[in-house]
Amino acid sequence: MLCFSRTLCSKLRGKRGLLDGDVDSFATSGASSASTYHSSVASTPNPEPGAMREADFEFLQCIGSGSFGHVYLVRKRSDEGRRLLAMKVLKKSRVADTRKRAEYIITERKVLRSANHPFIAKLRYAFQSPSRLYLVTDFFGGGELLAHLRRLGRFTEAQAKFFTAEVALGLEYLHDRGICHRDLKPENVLLDSDGHVRLTDFGLSKMGLAGKMTSTLCGTPEYLPPEVFRHESYACELDWWSCGVLLFEMLEGQPPFRNKNQQRLFEIIIDGKFEFKSAHTDAAAALVRELLCTDLRRRLACAARLKAHPWFEDTDWEAALAKELRPPFRPDCLPLPGSKGPPMQCRATSPSGEIRTGLHISGFTYVPELRGPLRHLEQVSEGAG
Repeated sequence: MLCFSRTLCSKLRGKRGLLDGDVDSFATSGASSASTYHSSVASTPNPEPGAMREADFEFLQCIGSGSFGHVYLVRKRSDEGRRLLAMKVLKKSRVADTRKRAEYIITERKVLRSANHPFIAKLRYAFQSPSRLYLVTDFFGGGELLAHLRRLGRFTEAQAKFFTAEVALGLEYLHDRGICHRDLKPENVLLDSDGHVRLTDFGLSKMGLAGKMTSTLCGTPEYLPPEVFRHESYACELDWWSCGVLLFEMLEGQPPFRNKNQQRLFEIIIDGKFEFKSAHTDAAAALVRELLCTDLRRRLACAARLKAHPWFEDTDWEAALAKELRPPFRPDCLPLPGSKGPPMQCRATSPSGEIRTGLHISGFTYVPELRGPLRHLEQVSEGAG
């Protein structure tokens, strides 16, 4: 399923230490120049060739809600295979509030469209109406990794190793293309019905970081490295600290750095001290410490070093990439995490009943059988965000 990110950009929020300008951010890029921005976002709607409609899909159930819209379990009516899909429906009236929000949507669309990796969610369709934007991906019936972590309390080392390996391969793919996820956490790691990983929710991802740095305070605080709170520049290595936090949380059942006071949380992360409450092998504990080293010069901050770590000495990385490793459990045998009761419980009002804006994102439509345009989106600058 598509998830709504819990993120930070400007305001203080209370949930899971959230710092957040838009509680549900959907994509990210830096500030684009005005001329580049207006070349991609038109002030009045213009029909695009091959555009889809909401009526082309059968809505089965609401599986998520956020301040910008909802996520639905759907099927494309013309699909003879009746494949399940997840559709994120965003209200243009909320997106059009600021230029930045429109840029978020454009960048998430770009990341999802360009991704071609077994452990990363991929865009299937994108389209828009006068009042809404629609992003459609595969439906991952295993739900969020967080739901399974809460169900089990904590993972065994074997379970944690499997999920860390697949997450690492996904990050390696993104980083090779200059993309930093910036919001890696259990909520944004989905499982398919077989139990394999899918990275999703690129609401705060930063593109164009090949050989470059950024310095935006952006992400979920509990998963961010010290340099972010010291207002220092960073690049894709940020994700490896987040991977270390994720690994600790899988092994221990909770993140290593926690405090209800946001400022105190920042100080704890900068200090970098944490302790294990449970027993683990020396190799597992060593890997966590290397990933969560506050000194960036000594931190394990690349896929090659992680793959070569002693904790992974028994991991066949080629088999992992080919999805030949057996998942620790089969999520399709479990109740669907995040289900919200009867179908259409949080169904939005009809398009005619919603506020229509002048916002029209040129080139947003993606219908693969019609070779939907992408060239307009390529003009958007990644900027300094």
